Amino acid sequence: MKKIIQLRRKTPAFRRQEFGRWFTNKKIYDTWRKPKGHHGRVKRLAYQKGASPKVGYRMPVDLRGSHPSGLMPILVHNVKMLNNIDTKKYGIIIGKIGMKNKIAIVHEAEKKKIKILNLRKPEEFLKKFKIKGVKA
Repeated sequence: MKKIIQLRRKTPAFRRQEFGRWFTNKKIYDTWRKPKGHHGRVKRLAYQKGASPKVGYRMPVDLRGSHPSGLMPILVHNVKMLNNIDTKKYGIIIGKIGMKNKIAIVHEAEKKKIKILNLRKPEEFLKKFKIKGVKA
């Protein structure tokens, strides 16, 4: 996990040319667009005008697509998909499903000690529904 955090720190935020001048919405100016101006400083890679994406910023092959926790995510839609998951390499992301199936998946993942990547506190999630009378 330390290795992933160190590699992610090294990568700068790639921003559009003149992002502070025109764009006030953060979602817009954090998206990279190639600078195409004739005299553009960003295009000429001038000092202190922002980093441009290059090959050297790419993550190693074994870490690409991994979650910040260091686990590779697997999308799960039902309880059967939890059968052959290696808990040291993979974590699960619960897909777009109904509450009944979600409770069943969380309950089964807690039994098998599989990490759920898109749910912060699974114990509290289960506790909330046991109080209301929903069976897991």
